[in-house]
Amino acid sequence: MRKFTVLLFVLSLFSIPAFAHGEHKKAEQQIIVKTVKLTDKVYMLIGSGGNIGVSVGEDGTLIIDDQFAPLADKIKAALKELGSDKPRFVLNTHWHGDHTGGNEIFARDATIVSQTNVRKRLSVESTVLGEKVKPSPKIALPVITFDESLSIFFNGEGAGKGRYLPARAVLFAPAACITAAAALVLVSVRSSSVSQ
Repeated sequence: MRKFTVLLFVLSLFSIPAFAHGEHKKAEQQIIVKTVKLTDKVYMLIGSGGNIGVSVGEDGTLIIDDQFAPLADKIKAALKELGSDKPRFVLNTHWHGDHTGGNEIFARDATIVSQTNVRKRLSVESTVLGEKVKPSPKIALPVITFDESLSIFFNGEGAGKGRYLPARAVLFAPAACITAAAALVLVSVRSSSVSQ
């Protein structure tokens, strides 16, 4: 069996930082949330801004980031196709709106988790590219935080690991060979069915 390593870089690096803070021109009704299957239990949702990592299985649904609030219904529809539109956990990798904008909506059913500094940044007024960003409402703030690392045992994937880097969290799912870091998702696939 030949082994291939495929690195899938899904970057929203050209989603323009200003876009991440609400100045986008694209009408929300034109945005399509696309589901990409990475493994039998792990998916990626591509919409607008940062991508969303999704773990589905016997323990429920866990999402990594939740994009912008106006996209919540489209995100929930995509999640419902995978099993449940109500995730048990939302893990925020970064404080920008394209990673945390849906917190207020998803917090009604999910526990929000982040690195401690993400919560701190969300709870105060900030200035980004000359634009004032208001503090997030209390319901949108992460209720579980970590300083340096975090282990998550979910959906039979073994321990998912959270690590802190300045201003963002990096999440590892070693059993699935997946790493999520803000808008970047790295996937390592080993299969004889992958062709050159």
